[in-house]
Amino acid sequence: MSILSEFLHNYAPSNGWGTFFTAAFGAFAGAFAASRAHNKRTIVAELNALSAARELSVAIANILLALKRQHVVPLNDNFERIRVSYANHQSMLKAGTQLAPFHFTADLRSLDLPATPQVALEKMIFEKTLIRGRALAALVALVGAIDGLSLSTKARNEMVENRRTAKWSDQERLEFFLGLRTAAGVIDERFPTNIIAITEQTDFCIFFAKTLTADVAQYANRLRWREGWFYRLRVPRIDEADWSYPEKMGLMPKEDDYRNWLRGFQPRPTRWQRFLASFASKKEPK
Repeated sequence: MSILSEFLHNYAPSNGWGTFFTAAFGAFAGAFAASRAHNKRTIVAELNALSAARELSVAIANILLALKRQHVVPLNDNFERIRVSYANHQSMLKAGTQLAPFHFTADLRSLDLPATPQVALEKMIFEKTLIRGRALAALVALVGAIDGLSLSTKARNEMVENRRTAKWSDQERLEFFLGLRTAAGVIDERFPTNIIAITEQTDFCIFFAKTLTADVAQYANRLRWREGWFYRLRVPRIDEADWSYPEKMGLMPKEDDYRNWLRGFQPRPTRWQRFLASFASKKEPK
């Protein structure tokens, strides 16, 4: 008698092999079903979290788009119009064709940053999803841009409040607004620099929110396609956000302005692309 036969003879159940294999198969099937149910719940929970994260990022983008349209664009346009008018006025003074003093109406309204759900977005992505790569980088950049915009708006409001309580002449007000050199040789560019910062940081927020929205939807749809057939998932596909209206309004920042950031996240080649690349390298003459 072989060792295997002796082992089976000594340790097999006395009521036959049928019961032994039935029990083993039942235990395996039960463990498999429990594991499958657990994995399905985990995947569905992640897909739901990704869907919520996508909605939160779209909400942030829409909040900042509304801020840009209602406040930031008029603020920047007013500043640029006054800056150009002053430059033209100075040119005419030098040419002797303008003798009247320069008059302007500055936009010194306070700017309030609306509340944005970036805290909920961070918690949703970091704690309830496994997304990695460019999406996480976009999330970190988005949160940083929102914090920077909040600081810039706070600084503007403080300068505006100080201006309201100060007793300045028209020339001092002009020098402060445009950052001109004073008679004492001092240049204070805080106010014009602040306007530039608010404009750029608003665009940063919009761009990174848009990028995060696209990456979250792409990751969720890939996860759904990869696992859906096996677990018979009934989670709907996430549609891409429609930015056609803000693009038509000229509110969306240009991707060319963020080319250096995008360059750091080149897509990984597929297996077919790697195969073609290796095949082409073998055909190259040495």
